[in-house]
Amino acid sequence: MSETELVGKDELLKAMTMCNSCPDFNLNDLRGKGDNNYQLYDWLIHNLPTAQYVLGKLVELIFSNNLTTGDEKQDEILNNFLYGQTNPEGVTNYHVLVQSIKESIVYGRSGLRFLSKDDGLINVKCNHFGVAQILNKEHYGYKELIGFVIDKKGRAITDVDLREGEIDSEEYFKKGIFVFKNNDNILLPPEKFVNLRVDTSTPKGSSVFDSDIQRVLLIASVYKRLLYDIEYDGAGRLIFWADNANSNEESSNNFLNDTESATKRRQDKYKKEVEEIMKLVKDSNSTSVLAVSNAFKKMDHLPRVTKATEFLSYLNQEGEIMAQVFGVPNVLLGLGKISGNISMEKVIDNAMLNSIIPLRENIATQISSILTNNLKVPKVYFDKYELKSQSDINDRRLKVLTVAERLKALGKEDLANKIIEEEIQL
Repeated sequence: MSETELVGKDELLKAMTMCNSCPDFNLNDLRGKGDNNYQLYDWLIHNLPTAQYVLGKLVELIFSNNLTTGDEKQDEILNNFLYGQTNPEGVTNYHVLVQSIKESIVYGRSGLRFLSKDDGLINVKCNHFGVAQILNKEHYGYKELIGFVIDKKGRAITDVDLREGEIDSEEYFKKGIFVFKNNDNILLPPEKFVNLRVDTSTPKGSSVFDSDIQRVLLIASVYKRLLYDIEYDGAGRLIFWADNANSNEESSNNFLNDTESATKRRQDKYKKEVEEIMKLVKDSNSTSVLAVSNAFKKMDHLPRVTKATEFLSYLNQEGEIMAQVFGVPNVLLGLGKISGNISMEKVIDNAMLNSIIPLRENIATQISSILTNNLKVPKVYFDKYELKSQSDINDRRLKVLTVAERLKALGKEDLANKIIEEEIQL
């Protein structure tokens, strides 16, 4: 049985006449109101080929050094919590943290909730928690953070302004949690929740895609056009000329008078004509079948001015563009070229110190309080980055000393000392 028979021809016909393309073909339709572009970010990260790759590499670079407390005994507590325990969803706390960091980079922010020392961490999507603020009555002129609001059933929620009397104080004394009187939302204190963001200047954060949205949308549009051309043979636009157009029931006055009723009448008429065409299309395995009703006397084809293939050279730069969007230097991804007599190790060190290290220090600062307060460890931070260039120097000196020792064993102490002196001068 075909999909058409399962759905019903009338229902399918109605759905096909609602629009002339798939719902998300126009990327601008995915934009939300205000700064809520969750759907757009979600489409981009799951459909742009290099976006997931660059994001994964960025997180690998962030965790190229482990989280530590600076104390071996305290590290045992931290490592057991991160790698040895799983949350109620069966995910290790380390992977929850990684996922939260990824979402904060893509969507602008992500929630990291601490359940308990035994139950661990869970990730809360960016649109499933709200920032609870209240107007400061001592200094005035700003709102101070009270906590974070989540829905009991895990539904989407927005930021809220708290007002007196909205919290059920009796429920707090009974269960130790802040419950709103409407009984739908829970208020979590900052000690149990982190609003993880790359840009901490605003509660909503900022997605990496926002920094270069025009180029990102251009890449996405090229891919969508290529896919469309491949699926539908790139026919372009077709003009159907109606037969006996002078008998059109719409007068010239109605066409000029672009009122809602006139527009609706024209749309209904055109839909009926489209239905006539679609009813003529017989069962076929080809997607190139085109049937035209008797309502049209001829068809003209409008060739495209631009073709998607003209942008293929632009797609060749997608990796470098995405690296810039995510703030990852090309050298850390093996992209681009290095000119001049420059040590690759020094270039990598410079890239790490100027991009990755500041980012992960920002992340460590945000997650440190929730881990230190609940695990009772003094502090949490990323271990120090070891310079690649310095590591190479140490390796070379070790080899020189090994050679010098062998020369001394052979009775060539003067030559051994000379090699050591030259190495020290370097």
